[in-house]
Amino acid sequence: MKPFPGRTETEDTQIFNYRLSRARRTSENAFGILAARFQVFKQPIRTTPENVRAITMAAVALHNFLTVTSKDTYSPPDFVDREDTHLGRLHRGQMHQHAQAGVEELHAVGRGHSNQAKQVREQLKGYFTNEGQVHWQAQMALLH
Repeated sequence: MKPFPGRTETEDTQIFNYRLSRARRTSENAFGILAARFQVFKQPIRTTPENVRAITMAAVALHNFLTVTSKDTYSPPDFVDREDTHLGRLHRGQMHQHAQAGVEELHAVGRGHSNQAKQVREQLKGYFTNEGQVHWQAQMALLH
């Protein structure tokens, strides 16, 4: 999903963009761990979609096992990006020190989005500023 464009955003759009960024960071952290720990994810996987799915599922199963049995060495707290909502800071994790760990190396692909996607974005914006709001989101949105 695309963030709202522009710098002259309303508070609602700033909050939406912040919450979207936070969600993307979560998925980038997950992929960053896999790419940093499993060599197969450091380059395109040249095989069938079925094999890619099997490889990914095996890596996720290993990741889950190692997270439980070896958390301090496999994925210590400073390894992934994290947000300090009390101080209003984003701390970049050590996973970024690994070559091609994460999705930041990917190039953006420009394409239009449908009116339905815009409607969903508007609905989420309303949700994040009403029943789905968290007490620190406005403060953090201003920092981004």
